[in-house]
Amino acid sequence: MKTPRTRFLSGAARLDRMFLFLSAAKSRGGLLVFALACLLPLEGATALAASEPEDKIMEDPSLLVDGGFERGHMGRFTSYGAFVTSDPREVSFGRFAVRLNPGTGLAYTVEVKPNTKYTFFAWGRVAREGEWFRIGVNGVNGRNDGHNEGVSSTKYELVRIDFTTGPDDRRIDVFAFKDQGSGPGLVDEFTLIEAR
Repeated sequence: MKTPRTRFLSGAARLDRMFLFLSAAKSRGGLLVFALACLLPLEGATALAASEPEDKIMEDPSLLVDGGFERGHMGRFTSYGAFVTSDPREVSFGRFAVRLNPGTGLAYTVEVKPNTKYTFFAWGRVAREGEWFRIGVNGVNGRNDGHNEGVSSTKYELVRIDFTTGPDDRRIDVFAFKDQGSGPGLVDEFTLIEAR
């Protein structure tokens, strides 16, 4: 009997691991670490036989369209004075990121299911030490507080927010906003997935 080949799911666990690898690669100053990490099998990852349907293999895509701004514009994000930048000193991954000058921000309204667990990821940094801004989620259980994180590092850091929608939630907003300081904040790679 032939042993079936296995393929790894690109689900929440894999995405989680990918972000850890990206974080490690960036902190070591190069993509070589990331490239090598991608070649390694993911410990504890779920595997499927090659005969499984493709839709089962490609689980958990981001619910946000072009969360990395790689089309060079805001796309489905609403800008409140924020703008896309291609300055390589300001970009985390790819060719584009978003610059948040003081008093500016952006948001993305996305449809969600009630009573469902989600994970939101984003990368952010500030240009000046001692400053900060917020990345988060609004509208969970009808509230606009409690699901955000401060970003204060001058090197890109990963923000992760886990949350569960309420029984009446149908839409939420993911956002970033800088309301203090004199230097910009920078954001990139917004990702929202339904947790498994």
